[in-house]
Amino acid sequence: MVLTPDEKTLLRNRYRHFRRENDVTAFERTIGWYRHWYRELVGQEMSQEHGRDLTDFVLKLESEMEMPHLGHAKHLCYLAESGGVDIESYKALVKNAKFLCKACGRAASKEENLCEPIPF
Repeated sequence: MVLTPDEKTLLRNRYRHFRRENDVTAFERTIGWYRHWYRELVGQEMSQEHGRDLTDFVLKLESEMEMPHLGHAKHLCYLAESGGVDIESYKALVKNAKFLCKACGRAASKEENLCEPIPF
């Protein structure tokens, strides 16, 4: 990953700003803004690897913003419905479950894998 933590923070803030103005164009505007900012700061175009990392990071931001709440991409309901986890990984998340989700009824060993966890 080429992007530094500070660059990620800048991108996150700029993406949120553009999304408030017009969520349809936020992705393209964020990419364009960063490329311009980088060119002005460094004095040259970014490498292809940097460009790929930029695009991947902003795509990730975009998908996170589409979630109903922060961290939802790690929750069992999202993982199960999106097909984002294989059966062995899913089994590891539910093994020795200690929490139940009030929203979907799934059980998990860690609170962070549920939307509305309550202890058993």
